Amino acid sequence: MYAPVVIFVYNRPIHTKKMLESLNENYLSNETDVFIFADGPKIGTMMSDEIVETRKIINSLQSNNKFKSLSITESVSNKGLANSVIGGISQLFEKYETVIVLEDDLMLSRDFLKYMNEALSYYQENAKVWSVSGNTPTLRINNGNNVFFAPRINSWGWGTWRDRWNKVDWNCSEYNMFSFMQRKRFNKGGKDLSMMMDHQILKLIDSWAIRWSFNSFINDTYTVYPIISKVKNIGMDESGSHNLIKVNEYKKIYLQGQIKEKCIEFTDFYVDKNMEDEFAKCYKPSIVMKISNYFLLILTYFFGVENIRKLNIRKFYTSFKKIISRKFI
Repeated sequence: MYAPVVIFVYNRPIHTKKMLESLNENYLSNETDVFIFADGPKIGTMMSDEIVETRKIINSLQSNNKFKSLSITESVSNKGLANSVIGGISQLFEKYETVIVLEDDLMLSRDFLKYMNEALSYYQENAKVWSVSGNTPTLRINNGNNVFFAPRINSWGWGTWRDRWNKVDWNCSEYNMFSFMQRKRFNKGGKDLSMMMDHQILKLIDSWAIRWSFNSFINDTYTVYPIISKVKNIGMDESGSHNLIKVNEYKKIYLQGQIKEKCIEFTDFYVDKNMEDEFAKCYKPSIVMKISNYFLLILTYFFGVENIRKLNIRKFYTSFKKIISRKFI
């Protein structure tokens, strides 16, 4: 039985259409159950043309797709990406053991589903593997294998298992007790990780992904990545709601010409320190992010987390970042 695919869309019809076309052309599309969750308009706003067009595109698939089955859920109101993702995946795990997750701004190689299903099967019993990523940032070195392991999740086309998902503490209560050395170890997957967790704890952002990555860390687990990316993000055009972190573009993406019968040779879990260090370099925070985060830490030190939350400093913090940006960019 192949893993179902759950897709989260909102208001980007062009991206959604491209993503669905690439999924439809995957080798295992006809063996795959697909579930689409479409978020609704925000409170106090009308249904935008972009939301309407996005829903037309996904509904047009009802009579024109290669999938084993297709289910569409349209939300009346806006849940936000974090709530949509957590709720939608949890719903699927009531029935399935594994799930593959996509958002609306991804282009997939034709063997994406094949790679994901084989990896989910191969590493299912390995407790050190938290998730499977289909996307890989550009790396300047190669370990000689088809895959490698990194201490960070990736939200651009990924999959996991029910037992890992059920371990998650979405409140991330342990983070408030983090020492300096624990923050440093957490940042082995990229120095922006602890900064994003600071923002999450202070409610400056609402990200399921950083919480998912934090839980991977506290469970001492890794994500398996392909050496050659199976996914390309096409949404880094300011059209999304969470394009805050700039990452490297990709040198290669195999969008066609894959050999259907070719099997990927997976390797047992091991950490290649050189690959881990090279991977972390792809996620260096900008000088603006560093200065802004130090400012946040100082405020938190003097006022405490709960008081900072009550102050609702999101607008002030955004203005502060803009001022810093003008100084350094």
